Amino acid sequence: MTRDGHYASCERAESHNCACGVCGGAWHGWTGAVEIARNPDPQPRRALRQTADDRWNKAFAKCKTPGRATLPKKAASMDSVIADLVDLLSDDDGRNRDGTWRPHHDDLASSSPAERGLPLPRHTRGSHTQPMPQGRKPDHNFSVDELRTIMESGSTLDQVDALGTKVFQQAFDDIAEQFGGTVPIEVKKALADHFWCDFLANSAKYLSKGITIAKLLPKRVSDWISKRIIKWRQDQDRLPLEDEIIRTGTRSICKLLLDITNKVDLRTALLVVRILAILTCKSPERHQAVSKHCVAPISKHLTAETRRRLTQVIEQEWLPAVQGDAAQTLR
Repeated sequence: MTRDGHYASCERAESHNCACGVCGGAWHGWTGAVEIARNPDPQPRRALRQTADDRWNKAFAKCKTPGRATLPKKAASMDSVIADLVDLLSDDDGRNRDGTWRPHHDDLASSSPAERGLPLPRHTRGSHTQPMPQGRKPDHNFSVDELRTIMESGSTLDQVDALGTKVFQQAFDDIAEQFGGTVPIEVKKALADHFWCDFLANSAKYLSKGITIAKLLPKRVSDWISKRIIKWRQDQDRLPLEDEIIRTGTRSICKLLLDITNKVDLRTALLVVRILAILTCKSPERHQAVSKHCVAPISKHLTAETRRRLTQVIEQEWLPAVQGDAAQTLR
């Protein structure tokens, strides 16, 4: 399983239902979002936002009870989050390359920061950044040292791309070893049922404890996350996935993630993990861990319109930070 040989329909997935028997959800959605953000042509980003707006309007038009928070409304609100993130990543990548700020949403170019959301923060350790060469992107053959360089000084877009490409591939390969080199289709479909994003969301929760990355022990972290994933999958009646497969994937990702980010500012690692979780999740509106530990903490970077949509339809306990922020913004 490699990213380059995978179906474009999954990489560019817009559906909130995925049971891919090829990549197991490892390339679902996030790779397409990265490609759109990396594209210097703004038209694909505009199209992505227009699609989110159209789905939002359609969801309300089809609902006979305006105040009812239907699943299509919830899904459309998260589509707006994705559109915002793609714009933010594109803007941050541009600033990283030439130091010039460009509004990430043309319609909001002259609006206030509260309306367009804050730019992504920069927490690089050095005074100079080293962006990926234009047109080049990380692949699974990158060494850990190359990935560390990207994580230390690349744009957030490069960091998301590098981390996702390497850790998902490594985990998938380690899981494949348990089956003699080929992961069964049933296991791939179960992995696509929120395994990757659940790992990332729980990683974000763990990292938010404020422990320095250098002091984190991969085994302790992976054991903690594995237990949470196993329990959540049982409680939510997810597709069956053997505990040992969950532990294998979690151990693999934890070791590589901590190895790559052990010299990176904790805030950088948290931001990248949260963004990757949101872009990977096929339906954040139905995944509390992603909403609560990833969407809510980055809400100040989202546009006021997206925050308004979220507060209208997503459960308050899932997005407490967004609810409070929107209340202040919309007064």
